[in-house]
Order: sequence, then structure tokens, then C-alpha cells
Amino acid sequence: MKVRAIAGGAAILLAGAVGVGVAATGAGGATRSGTQHFFITANTPDGAQSVQAIGPIVAKGRDRILDDNHDRFEFPNGTITVRHHISSSHESIDDKNCVFDGTETGTFTIVKATGAYAKVRGYGSYQAHFIAAACHEDRPPTALMGHVDASGPITLG
Repeated sequence: MKVRAIAGGAAILLAGAVGVGVAATGAGGATRSGTQHFFITANTPDGAQSVQAIGPIVAKGRDRILDDNHDRFEFPNGTITVRHHISSSHESIDDKNCVFDGTETGTFTIVKATGAYAKVRGYGSYQAHFIAAACHEDRPPTALMGHVDASGPITLG
């Protein structure tokens, strides 16, 4: 019971922290460091993805896929571009029910940043899970749900 109450309170705090859509960069531009979390969600077949940052950076924005190994997180106060590499992946397709299920783990490195995050440096690891209604490999899925949980140490100068 106590764990459920704590989890419920944390969910309310999390929603309040990212719902504002602002960046915490520290008073007076002081250098800050710590564990950064990026939560990416996708729930449409068109590829639109949202990203929420919790840690030294607190912000809510959009994840733009640049290519197979680069994404740009676009926040109200700047952008962060990451390079990512797959360490392992597993995919399965249930042909009878037209369900695709995929998982992936890997690493990321912040390679570029702008605005309030111009001096950010960091790296980390990620875990991803996607599920989609897809019967044909040559056609886009009719429904998609996915999430990525990435975290690692950063320095925000």
C-alpha cells in the first residue's frame, strides 16, 4: 500500500514537472550535472514522437528522427541532438493477428545542442519497446505504440 501511494505521488510530480514545458538550467548559468532521463513516446503510425526530459534539464518537446542513428529533441528553450547505436534487438511478428512486437537496447551520446543547452555534454543507455498492428512489411502499420527510456550522466554548463 505504501509503495502504491509513493508511486501515485511520483506520477503527480512527474506530470507537473514536464507539463510546464520549461527548462531548468540553474541560477546564474552555473554548471550542473547529474543523471538525465529522456522518455520518448510514439502512439501514431505517422512517426510523431514526444520527448520529456527529467534531470538537470526539465522540458517537454518533440523528437525528430534525423536518420537511423540521430535524433533531435526540440524543446522550447533549445535542441539536443543525440547519436544512438543499437546493442541488441528482437522482433517478432504474429502473422495470424497482424501484430509486430519489437524491443531494442543501445547507447546514446549527445553530439550537438543549441539555446539554453548549448554547453550540455553527456551519454547513456536506452531501452525501447514498440508494438504495432502490421500485416505487411511494405505498408505502414495501422496502429503503433512505443516508448523509449534513456538515461545517463550529463553536464549542463
